[in-house]
Amino acid sequence: MAGRYSQTRQGAGCGTNLFGGCGLAFGLVALLMVVGVAWLSANRDRIKHNAPASPPALELSVKTLVEEHLADEVAARSKYAKKVLIVTATVRTLDSAREPGSAYLTLTDAEGAPGQPIVAVFKPARAEEALGLEPGKRVRVKGRVLQSAVIKDNKERAVAILLTDCELLK
Repeated sequence: MAGRYSQTRQGAGCGTNLFGGCGLAFGLVALLMVVGVAWLSANRDRIKHNAPASPPALELSVKTLVEEHLADEVAARSKYAKKVLIVTATVRTLDSAREPGSAYLTLTDAEGAPGQPIVAVFKPARAEEALGLEPGKRVRVKGRVLQSAVIKDNKERAVAILLTDCELLK
């Protein structure tokens, strides 16, 4: 029986000593894991800094954004869809009633001008600062374009743009 048992172990590819057969393979795998973890720990800052950065926000005025949508809606929607924008505008209205804790600002091109409004939605963490603004105040708002469209009514055309996850910039 002893001979039969030793033949089975040898047939499975495992040696009988610590440094032969399966013991050697497990030792090499463990060594590679230790070396890999040590390398990652030593280089984690370099790995983080080499990660691809998100594209920079596009900075423009409400007037430019509206004019591009009126000139060619399809091209403008494609150009700005889901992009992060920094918009320079004038606060027209403030609202917090739609969703508790959130703030909605209507932004226009210039003080007192009816213009084509852009709606900027602020999350609860940034809503208090946004609701502290006064209508007529000039602001820079950073947000992601959620939707945009040109609305046609008879001969009139209006642009509707919704920015989400907004924050006020200095």
